[in-house]
Amino acid sequence: MSELLTLQREFAAALRQPERVPAMLARLIGPASRNADLLSIYRANSVGNARAALRLAYPVCAEVLGEECFSLLARRYWQAVPATEGDLNLYGGAMPAFIAGQEDLVSLPWLADLAQLEWALHEAGMAPDHAPRPFVELAALSPESLAGLRLGFQPALRLIPSAWPIASLWQQHQPAWRAEHGEVFRLDDCGPENALIHRTGWRPAVLALPPSQARLLAALLAGEALATALAAASAEDPAFQAEHALYELFSCGLVTALIPGDAP
Repeated sequence: MSELLTLQREFAAALRQPERVPAMLARLIGPASRNADLLSIYRANSVGNARAALRLAYPVCAEVLGEECFSLLARRYWQAVPATEGDLNLYGGAMPAFIAGQEDLVSLPWLADLAQLEWALHEAGMAPDHAPRPFVELAALSPESLAGLRLGFQPALRLIPSAWPIASLWQQHQPAWRAEHGEVFRLDDCGPENALIHRTGWRPAVLALPPSQARLLAALLAGEALATALAAASAEDPAFQAEHALYELFSCGLVTALIPGDAP
């Protein structure tokens, strides 16, 4: 390891760990008091940049917690999870798991799942563009072609099952919802939800999928053949409407490829 890299790592550690500051100051040229002040300024800037990046990725979590509590959470995260990329848009992926481990947030057991949804939305905004396939292409295939067919999906797509109504939670914090419904917020208005995160054009979006449709999508995302996934969904839910479920997947622009059964 080069001397410069060693120094950089020690400097980064001194920002996060107060006990490492004296050793860092001993390696710097100039008055220790001046260097300590400069180190404090650098630390404040680093924390501020991390907090701003996290606030951008997790706006609803920040609103739920309030700015003071979210700032404290962001600082804890900054101390525990150093950035590994120069692009701060990529910083924050470990926040859901980090939230789940915070003892003082146990009264908000749904917050980690909400954070997972928000990070999926954040990633969806940065995902590669895609070209959706129209439903008529599927409808035009012969039964033989449909037998082993698999579907490919847009890069932005994420499916997040939760014991909490996280899609509704997120929706209730959006300006359009509040303009229509006011400030009412009731967590008990609905039960568990499967949150679908996808992108329409360049705009990320959130939908709550019915259980049978979520199970179908999960099976297709796992690489199951279309016929097999549809049969399983129909067997589990007699009210399941296969054609309607498929049409919804295509109409939302989720499907980007029809992969023949003999394809690798």
